[in-house]
Amino acid sequence: MMTIVKNRNRLSQGWLVVTSVTSILTATSGARFLNGVVLKPLSAQHGWDRADLTLAVVINMIVLSACQPVIGAVVDQIGSRRVLAVGVVALAVVLIPISLQPSSGISTSSTASSRPSRSRRRVRSMRRPW
Repeated sequence: MMTIVKNRNRLSQGWLVVTSVTSILTATSGARFLNGVVLKPLSAQHGWDRADLTLAVVINMIVLSACQPVIGAVVDQIGSRRVLAVGVVALAVVLIPISLQPSSGISTSSTASSRPSRSRRRVRSMRRPW
């Protein structure tokens, strides 16, 4: 009977893929869902309608959804490693210049109030003491 001994000190290639995909999804999800946090201050600062900004987000989601089958076919043709490498480089090319932009003056702390809103105060006052 043949015994196969595995090197326990070496990370398997699968865990490297899991780690890299998790990191990439964390970065892209943060960038994608940041719009919900800054939507109201952004529309107020620039005078843009919130419906127009939301339309831009919807178009983004539709384009991402339409690209998924195409990227899946490319993965089937050339392999996931190459597609992942190109995707990481493309993500860096897109996110680094965005991070270097001067501040727009939008601060999420300025939109949050230390006092509860009127509706919250009303709800608290309507609670029964028991």
